[in-house]
Amino acid sequence: MRAGHVDLLRAMLVENLSPLVNSLREFVLTSRILSAVGEEREDEDDMCRAVHRVVEPSELGTSLGVLKQLGTCCQEDCQKARGDKRSGRRKAKRLGNRRKANPPRKPVLLLVVVLVAIVLVLSAVSLSTTHTYTLTWHDAEPDTLVATSNVSVTSRLDYIVFPATPTSSPHPPLAHIPVLPEWCIDAHFALGHTCAPGYFGNELTRGMDRFDMVWTWVNSSDARLQDAMMQARREEGFVLAEEKEPTEDKLYRDHDELRHSFRSVLKHFRAHANSFTLFTSDFPLSHSDAYLQDIVDAYSDASRPDENDADAEDEVDAEFEDGNRRTLSRRVDTLEDTELRLGLKPAWLNPDARDWVDGDVELGLQFQSEVFEGFKGLTMASIYLNDDFYIMADLIPADFYTRAMGPVLRLEPALLIAPSPDPARIIPAGEWGPLFASNALLCARFGWRGRPYAQHVPKALSRTLLAEVAEMWPAEMRRTRAHRFRGMGLGAWGEGGDAYSVFLGVHLGVERWRESLLWSFVVGRIGGDDGQWGEAERESAWAAVGGVDGEAEVRVLLTRRRSTDVGRVKGVMRKAGYAWSERTHYVFSSEDGYPYTFPHLGGAKEEENWPQFSGKHLGRELCVLKLACFVGGSASDVFKRIAFEEAVACGDCIIHALRAQSGEYGLAAFLPPPNRTVVVENATYTQQQVMIPRLPLQREDDFGLVRVLGARGGGVVNVRAWTLRLLERYRFVIGDSGTAFVMIQQPSDVTKHLFGWMARDWWLSLVCVNDDIMKDPARSDALIRQWEAARWPAPAAWER
Repeated sequence: MRAGHVDLLRAMLVENLSPLVNSLREFVLTSRILSAVGEEREDEDDMCRAVHRVVEPSELGTSLGVLKQLGTCCQEDCQKARGDKRSGRRKAKRLGNRRKANPPRKPVLLLVVVLVAIVLVLSAVSLSTTHTYTLTWHDAEPDTLVATSNVSVTSRLDYIVFPATPTSSPHPPLAHIPVLPEWCIDAHFALGHTCAPGYFGNELTRGMDRFDMVWTWVNSSDARLQDAMMQARREEGFVLAEEKEPTEDKLYRDHDELRHSFRSVLKHFRAHANSFTLFTSDFPLSHSDAYLQDIVDAYSDASRPDENDADAEDEVDAEFEDGNRRTLSRRVDTLEDTELRLGLKPAWLNPDARDWVDGDVELGLQFQSEVFEGFKGLTMASIYLNDDFYIMADLIPADFYTRAMGPVLRLEPALLIAPSPDPARIIPAGEWGPLFASNALLCARFGWRGRPYAQHVPKALSRTLLAEVAEMWPAEMRRTRAHRFRGMGLGAWGEGGDAYSVFLGVHLGVERWRESLLWSFVVGRIGGDDGQWGEAERESAWAAVGGVDGEAEVRVLLTRRRSTDVGRVKGVMRKAGYAWSERTHYVFSSEDGYPYTFPHLGGAKEEENWPQFSGKHLGRELCVLKLACFVGGSASDVFKRIAFEEAVACGDCIIHALRAQSGEYGLAAFLPPPNRTVVVENATYTQQQVMIPRLPLQREDDFGLVRVLGARGGGVVNVRAWTLRLLERYRFVIGDSGTAFVMIQQPSDVTKHLFGWMARDWWLSLVCVNDDIMKDPARSDALIRQWEAARWPAPAAWER
């Protein structure tokens, strides 16, 4: 049970839902009563007898409102019936007010009033759903909440009303969580040794076996969403030409992908799924919207205190696990000042939050307006999916993330996001505009280069790195947040371009790893304690990369490495407590340097895209390193020059050279001496800062040794130990799995791909089925749904 939820739920449910559930019973009995009295409308006594023929005495309390509305002789029986007295008082008061406004002069009017009461009851039942907008099944009180009937399902149940969350301050950086034990982290990075549980009688903590699964979704058929998008386009000047508008229909079509994406994860990854979280859209709720006014009224009514309830509190506060504080005000004057928002939820999702669990997998909703401000529900590593992503085969943690080797990145080495794209390709709408804009941010911070496209399949994301993205580019993230829809900025180089947080999160880890390697060597190993860099440091650095005294350059060749040999990876996984995956081959490890620096990256030959440290590739010249790379006035200046200004000619080549000097395993040539320590004085640091080993966020900052370590602690600091934790924070592997991005343009594509080769490909594990339908959309939709239903027929417990 999440901390703080129980008290809020108890207050909300007792006050609001218990009477409403009774009202549902009232609705069911109303149908029976109306049918019974249909033939005796003119005689009140006959009506009463007719009621008693279809309603048991024990049920009369449930039908109290209906019997009072009919004004029959059953009132005495009703008073004897069992039921909640408080609920009865409230209902009697509300219904009494309605009687004054609509006296039962004629039976026809009586029936009209009954129907109005039913409508209000149904609106209130819809309200019961709105209170679960941040809740999951775990938060429901089983003794209080009764399952909601599905008889009264209307389109309004696709919305959730909730109070807007005030904008909060940016989150502080997340603390670093050490993974590798102290007794083996040095041997792991320096020599490539495996941290086996049996060493020195210590037990290695097993890797993370369960993940939060996170989806993004919009109700593509929702009229409010479509209207909002068109309005946003008009405001931003991106209205599509009339002849192009039909091509955008694919953005609004739904093929029931989300439901079956959920099912695919439950079928093939259930054992490792900790929870499901759905990010969905929300809108400002207008009180003048007649279609939704009954929901707003019901929300207001449910927030009023009962005058006869002496125990009613002025307000209920609850502090959720994610740190947000939400207040449900029960004072009308406060509620009228509260901004309400309207959230979307899947129409097939059961309105009862108690059903949002399948086995031990919990489902929760998170709204777009809150994603950047208050969402802290991710575990250290999560798996991100679009609504058209599917898992096609049984997978395990090694396919996504392990503490033994880090997150598994799936990149397209032949498809680079250009640092200087053709202006004709900078189209704000769609995916590529934000990609170009995001790579421009990476280029400005880490160096000018093309970076691989992240495959359009489920991705492992680090909560730590996403928080670092928000810290490194706060203005760009705020600007992106202000855009109501993707691609509403001006493109890659104009003010207002979107920042693509997933792309940034993936590549930030790779770039910070490269930065850490170079800092470790230049500043941590070679530079002086006070940051000095003179002739002695330059000569020491030149010798470390294989340079010869008196020569001005070194030709760096590709040498043998075994970090990703299958036997070695299997041993690492086994000793760390993980199963080996036959469905993901690790083609590059961060233990082998930096992956984007090889001559053939982006080439036409697929087998040459990622570096291969064996066979015919050995001895190939990778670069020529010049002594001039090590010229500078301080260790920080030299570091920034080779890392950012001369990123390829100097920085990348130094990484190649030091990898060769380190041998077949490990990164020993990069690391500071084991006994190197410095004394730093910092009385203002916090314990959290000490736990986060990382370099400055901006390239203009001072990267000097004392300056960096002093920002993270005080006293005597072992430079090597600190650097090892820095490297641990950013390590990764690049994986090759059976993936497919399938574009559906017509019915024959469904037959060819979904029912064709995909049904026969054993290695196929991760798929995106993209709607690009141009021909016969109805038939294409029917075939896609047929394929989904056949592939994943078992419904989840949270489905209607």
